[in-house]
Amino acid sequence: MRIAIVAHNPLDESPGTNYRIIEMARELGQLGVECFILCPYEPDRHLAPGVEVVGLRGPLARAASRAFYGLGRSLLYGRATARAIIRLWTSRALVKRAAKELADTVASLEADVVQGTQDVESLPCLMAAEELGLPFVLDLHNLSSEELLDAGLLRPGEELLGRLRGLERGLLHRADIITPVSEELARYLIEAYGVEPSKIRVVRSGGRPFTDLPGWEEPKRVVHAGVMVYRCWPGLLVRAMALAARERPEARFYTAGKGELLGKALGLAGRLGLELRTYWFEEFGAMRHFLAGSYLGLITGTESRARRFGYPAKLFECMSAGLPVVTNDVGGWTEIVRRERIGLVCPSNARELAKA
Repeated sequence: MRIAIVAHNPLDESPGTNYRIIEMARELGQLGVECFILCPYEPDRHLAPGVEVVGLRGPLARAASRAFYGLGRSLLYGRATARAIIRLWTSRALVKRAAKELADTVASLEADVVQGTQDVESLPCLMAAEELGLPFVLDLHNLSSEELLDAGLLRPGEELLGRLRGLERGLLHRADIITPVSEELARYLIEAYGVEPSKIRVVRSGGRPFTDLPGWEEPKRVVHAGVMVYRCWPGLLVRAMALAARERPEARFYTAGKGELLGKALGLAGRLGLELRTYWFEEFGAMRHFLAGSYLGLITGTESRARRFGYPAKLFECMSAGLPVVTNDVGGWTEIVRRERIGLVCPSNARELAKA
């Protein structure tokens, strides 16, 4: 069997999304399934046994670049430009053009299944699969409508939100199989969108366990192991770190050196007198070694439906590295922290998080 998995981001960006894609492909490859990760931002290359990365090469794909990706992300999360980008992103002409280019590539690979990632971003994948008469699997990490509401970029009741939800509904009902990342998201698809339960297979993300833990390294590190975006609640995160730093001046505080709100978070840290250090590793192995040698993982999230739906990859990476975590009580995935006794769950208050 051959599966074409479409990645919408550069494979070294958006760690939570792409780690899931890569690890899923690796596991399928070990089962004898040939996997092709299709991405407009990547060159053709061998990734692992049974896994090849294929760069999309149509005119639309060639227009994509890492600079274009970064600009698009900035515009999408800019309050003045978000609506224009969403309208462009979901325009019928653009989706049809992308679907045609994708169908040509999938046909050349003689794939048996097409898998898309996320919801409206996968509209071209669905259309390409339907054109070729192939099954379509939707690997769903969250819902764009809920994420954009959570970010304050769309408002309840507005026309564009209704349009987005209509596109999501059509995609969900036309997909052959849906693999949401959480039970909470699966229930919402059934209750709010009327998705047939038999189409849903919950596939949680995870991390490969470390077999050789290095132990704490000095000075002790407190790490936020994720990119700095709105759903991490940067204000709460930085304020909690600043308060903790006053009590533990010998500790070092880190966050990943990427994300649309990194500059604002660093600015806030400076105003609060916190030396917030950044890190970034191109290799997953180096990042996991860094986590395994740290003292504590700090995970914050907005108290929203979107944050409950999407289980953060950073939680599973901390777990696989044997790193205890402190998190605010979001619900959903924070129950894992309680149930597995891998850390502390606190109220969404900087002082409570710092005390923990």
